[in-house]
Amino acid sequence: MDINTDISRLLSGRKDYFELIYKKYFKRLYKSAFAIIGNEHAAEDVVHDLFLYLWENRDRVKIEINLEAYLVRSVRNRSINVIQKKISDSDTLDSEHDTRGINTVEESYFEGETSELIKNAISRLPDCGGLIFRLSRMEEVTGK
Repeated sequence: MDINTDISRLLSGRKDYFELIYKKYFKRLYKSAFAIIGNEHAAEDVVHDLFLYLWENRDRVKIEINLEAYLVRSVRNRSINVIQKKISDSDTLDSEHDTRGINTVEESYFEGETSELIKNAISRLPDCGGLIFRLSRMEEVTGK
């Protein structure tokens, strides 16, 4: 099966072709997502959500590079979004704690656990990617 065949099969609207492509790429995409997120369920969700998006938007999606590169890049970006959301949620929790002045033992535990998950995910990013992520999200340095 060549690259163009994979793309046309994915976007054809035929469930059997779509399932074939899903099975062909799932394992690699899952491993990529897990390497970034570090959570099995979240990694599966990222891959499932990507394929759901592709199925629902198959008539609008334009894949101009090879399919595998497109899928890997999409999973990488979606995985980073999951990490960013965790950081944002953590920041929101921190703000709420500051305004309430209450911080239970359980909340402290979960904050520490979330922080550790984020640090682990960032450490698995490529050197440049990790640096950019830390600067933009944790130290609020912008490219502007």
